[in-house]
Amino acid sequence: MKRALLVMGNQILPQQMAELELNFDVIHLWRERNPEAILQDRRNDIVAIASVYFVPVSRSLIEALPNLEIIAQFAVGTDNIDLPAARERGIVVTNTPDILTDQTSAHDPIIGYFPHEISVEQANILRTENPGQYLEMAYRSIVRHVELMIELIDTTGRWTSEVQRSVVTNCET
Repeated sequence: MKRALLVMGNQILPQQMAELELNFDVIHLWRERNPEAILQDRRNDIVAIASVYFVPVSRSLIEALPNLEIIAQFAVGTDNIDLPAARERGIVVTNTPDILTDQTSAHDPIIGYFPHEISVEQANILRTENPGQYLEMAYRSIVRHVELMIELIDTTGRWTSEVQRSVVTNCET
């Protein structure tokens, strides 16, 4: 019997999802009509979470899964994961380090970027309460993103994926 993997969000690439499905009984939480019931029913089976940056992995979720061993973030960063809760339980948290890509929704900086200066929760609030300030912060993140892409090229000789015109356009704005 395969161990259960809880997938939090539909942003995992098809090739990666196919690989996960070969090795795990994958629970696609966003597809479920009643996610809470699925979590309650399968709570003892779930040993791993595959998360994406915009879906919170909260303390209550971590505590509800007694056999959880790993949270694998399919992105850079871990702002959406309650790290103290994971640490308290000895749960391994991974992300995708040293990867820079411009494959993002930079054509819409209000939705496509989370400013690096604040948490996901703060960003979600600020986005609606003060879109102008959010946009300024998003632009600073876009500029930093491009700076890091250039630094990566300069220090490692590795290129990021092709530069989207929208990143450059937003940086010029």
